[in-house]
Amino acid sequence: MLKDLLKAFTSIKELKNFILKYEHLIAYLFFGVLTTLINLISFWVFSRFTAVETIPATVIAWIIAVIFAFVTNKIWVFKSKNKSRRETTREIINFLIARIITLFVEVFIMWLMVDHFHHDKLIWKLLCNVITVVLNYLFSKLFVFRVSHLPKNKVKK
Repeated sequence: MLKDLLKAFTSIKELKNFILKYEHLIAYLFFGVLTTLINLISFWVFSRFTAVETIPATVIAWIIAVIFAFVTNKIWVFKSKNKSRRETTREIINFLIARIITLFVEVFIMWLMVDHFHHDKLIWKLLCNVITVVLNYLFSKLFVFRVSHLPKNKVKK
């Protein structure tokens, strides 16, 4: 991928090829950043302006971010064509299972680093988001949306 990225800067054609080849990854990163911002802002609002403690604020922020992430992942990132109620239900359940796993990872890290070791909660919230973005991508690609519907090579030669 790094080689392709460097090559993308050599011409407009190579840039277009790069974008086509890595379209779902680029979309995931874009919406992942938006999801992370939603998560961080929600956490900040609940932990700063209410009496909500670290862990409940983390969970509330997570719920808001997960709803946003499911919609954007289904429609724009992995472009799921599943229209049936059964398949959509399967996607929702698998998405929630994957996100619950990463929620537990995030809650554990926040508990350990903020509540136990008393480190800065916003810094650790940001670090947790980096970890969960990577894990969530892998779960979504391999388990939830199964990208078999994506063309193997959309790059024009």
